[in-house]
Amino acid sequence: MHKNNESIISQFFDNMDWEGADYINNLLVNHNQDSPISSHEGYQEAVSGIEFKPVQSSPSACNDVLNEIENIILPGSINMGSPLFIGHMTTLLPNFTKSVSALITAMNQNIVKIETSKVLTHYERIVISQMHQLIFGESDEVYSNGIIDSELTFGAITAGGTTANVMALHIARNKAVNGIAEQGLNTLNNKSVVICSELAHYSIKKAMDVLGLGINNLVTIPVNDHQKINLKILKSTIAELRSNDVNIIALVGIAGSTECGSVDPLEEIGQIAQVNRIHFHVDAAWGGGFIFSDEHKHLLRGIELANSVTLDPHKQLYVPMGIGMLLFKDTRIADNVQHTAQYTIRKNSFDLGQRTHEGSRPANSLYLYTAIKLMGKEGYEELINTSLNRTLELKSIIDNSEEFEMISEPQLNILLYQYIPEKYRGVDTLTLDEAAICEINSFNENLQTKQFNSGKSFVSRTTLTIKSKSKYKLVCLRVVMANPMTKTKHLNQVIQHQKTIAMELETSVLFENYS
Repeated sequence: MHKNNESIISQFFDNMDWEGADYINNLLVNHNQDSPISSHEGYQEAVSGIEFKPVQSSPSACNDVLNEIENIILPGSINMGSPLFIGHMTTLLPNFTKSVSALITAMNQNIVKIETSKVLTHYERIVISQMHQLIFGESDEVYSNGIIDSELTFGAITAGGTTANVMALHIARNKAVNGIAEQGLNTLNNKSVVICSELAHYSIKKAMDVLGLGINNLVTIPVNDHQKINLKILKSTIAELRSNDVNIIALVGIAGSTECGSVDPLEEIGQIAQVNRIHFHVDAAWGGGFIFSDEHKHLLRGIELANSVTLDPHKQLYVPMGIGMLLFKDTRIADNVQHTAQYTIRKNSFDLGQRTHEGSRPANSLYLYTAIKLMGKEGYEELINTSLNRTLELKSIIDNSEEFEMISEPQLNILLYQYIPEKYRGVDTLTLDEAAICEINSFNENLQTKQFNSGKSFVSRTTLTIKSKSKYKLVCLRVVMANPMTKTKHLNQVIQHQKTIAMELETSVLFENYS
């Protein structure tokens, strides 16, 4: 047993050059943008041959692992780099990412405290301050002084947008209810709610659950035909809640809804929040990247009025998953969730774990710091502008196609549309009954599923009620335009692929009816 342990230590720790590294690098080079999106089979088929086995007692040969990666894992996974994959908020990463990832992994720094990260704690404070300045616009001097003041917190790096949203509402709850951190929910003498649009991300519900506020105490406001929160209903709802002595913990605005990319009127919501002295949180997990574009940052006008802002760099800032961000207008507001310990995160230190939800975590902020350094504001602006221009190109393709119909005008770089079966073309959907809408919806569900299972191209789908289109819910094909390598020719390929699938579906239905 002792010799066996020594062998393992020698093989994997003493010698840091693993024999399979070059082989995997070559696999990744070949698994490029031109590879299929995935194997042409559904999930159940893809995993049918992958069986459970108990932990083995002896090590496997390197070739066994490499063969599994090459023949099962890579072909059965999703090729996020494909320019024909335009359905979700995960996309191709810049070419320097792999090297930075290797550095972060090899150093294995733990950002919970300076004793396990040292200068990377400082770099994290710098990149948070850089993003803070883009949103809130303080002077260089404020940040130069702030990053060397351990009492100030401009923001926090999180595992993603969900964690950032939960932390934002945690801070708002503790700020609004005196003593709740110590005494718990017994301190809630009256009903406490959070207000958001009906299109708010599901993480807001999750936060209500986690924080003990209760999902039923999330007050959702209807949206208008542009999928923005209805301000008139918002104002009347706040007035009614206040008249009933309800405690409003926070008001959430959306800067890029997950379903359709809509942006709430942040400036107006911010003013409403200020007048009513309510914590204003903006979920800009998707749309926050537009702050880099001088041409389009006006779409986020009013975001600077927020008390807290969620960003998700692993989306439109093109860094790997595992890095979200929460920014604070008031650099002392994070004190509401501060926790210390004598052995690890000490008070008055620069230990970042004092004011974050997570304890041990990697130095993922280095991804964003490096990306900003290498690509600059101009590079990010090019990425954002290109994605929006490509979205408008696809809208033009759909508008000029008799088979498809736009469902809503794109506000950012998410686009919703439907395939219209031939017998319903030229018919106003407002005049269609529920049975007809169900038929169209079912057709689009089948189309999207078959497209995904083909492994050739991909868009996602969602379901929304668009009052100007129909009084019933509509199943929409959903495009997320994020891959910078997606060109006009790829958009045409995706649409043509959908037409081919749709023709097969329509032929199948006609054959069944004829039979």
